[in-house]
Amino acid sequence: MWALPGGTVEWGETLRQTAVRELLEEAGVTEVKLSELRGVYSRPDRDPRFHAITVLVEATVAEPSQAPYNPAEILEARLFDPHEIPQELSHGNQDMLQQALQGSNIWE
Repeated sequence: MWALPGGTVEWGETLRQTAVRELLEEAGVTEVKLSELRGVYSRPDRDPRFHAITVLVEATVAEPSQAPYNPAEILEARLFDPHEIPQELSHGNQDMLQQALQGSNIWE
């Protein structure tokens, strides 16, 4: 399934550094401009693996310029026009994306 790029903060990183690194690793994006914080998602049942806190950040990115770093986990990376976004996204990303596209800022 398709998903938004994401991952975990590594020791010593800022959230901004994490977002830029994850876009490179998971989407092959080397040109990124981070802007608005769109959501903080912390419901314990959101991820069955562990209690994760997801921070959704709006970004302007260039087309992917290289392959993702983890081909076993990521088969393809691409940009979608708003009307082409798949109806179902993994990891609960669909509601996060829809709320962000509607201009909502969420804190749960």
